[in-house]
Amino acid sequence: MIRSDFLGIIEEYESQLKKYGLNLKYKIMLNIDGHLLEWPLAGNHPRGLAFTESRELRWDNKEAGVYYWTGTLSPHQQTINELIVDNLLTKIRFLEKSYHTLDCGMGVLNSAVKAIEAKDRYTRGHSDRVAALSLKIAGTLHEAGLLDREFSNRDIEIAAKLHDIGKIGISELILTKTGALTMPEIQHIRQHPAMGAVILTPLSIFEHLIPAIRHHHERFDGNGYPDGLRGSEIPLISRIISVADTFDALTSNRPYRKAMDPPTALAEIRRVRGTQLDPDIVGAFLSIPDNRFLPLTLSS
Repeated sequence: MIRSDFLGIIEEYESQLKKYGLNLKYKIMLNIDGHLLEWPLAGNHPRGLAFTESRELRWDNKEAGVYYWTGTLSPHQQTINELIVDNLLTKIRFLEKSYHTLDCGMGVLNSAVKAIEAKDRYTRGHSDRVAALSLKIAGTLHEAGLLDREFSNRDIEIAAKLHDIGKIGISELILTKTGALTMPEIQHIRQHPAMGAVILTPLSIFEHLIPAIRHHHERFDGNGYPDGLRGSEIPLISRIISVADTFDALTSNRPYRKAMDPPTALAEIRRVRGTQLDPDIVGAFLSIPDNRFLPLTLSS
């Protein structure tokens, strides 16, 4: 996910070069917390090009990488280039700090997710599976032009992994109950999306993902919870997670029922398409040809 954010920064930088008419060839090589990043991508460097200038990248008393460039620039253009390169490096440094903060936060929250799943043996691994399937759905949507750039794979993965974080406030007796839930118990367990939003509110790095987590149990027809949103009112990431969450729930053993086999689960997904689940997201889900959760013969 850090690579996609890095490439987004590079894309913005290149638009600045174009805006100011700077005829510049460059190469950047970075090591951010063990992530080796470079542009152009390995194997795509211009052949026979000798870079005439370079700038060692260091911050926080450590080597971060090297920036190489060549080009004929006037003194005025050289000044402009230095300014936009400084802007590029500032954004890359901010990206590194964001990922370090994010990694620390995710470490704590992942521990909380594991604690939740440890309370209920039927849901162990559920969040990781929902995240993996959500990413596959997102990839299909992106290929079809239905997913905006504003949604990174990192955002989708984190929101999916944390979608049930609010269950830390749900009684273990209710989570593991083998019989039918009473209405008060149903109302209690339906509080977990809102609880998840409350838990994440103090963590500013997750602020943009709170709506996705709060609304992952909304229904496309408006009959979901906690706020009864419908259709496009529901955040797109929530709609993606909802499909992945539903399929994993159907194909997992639960205290009150055995897991459905894949064909039965797929039939149920198709049945609630357009009522519980966004029809476009379901379509993307059903079109995944190499989904490790589905035999190839079951893709529609």
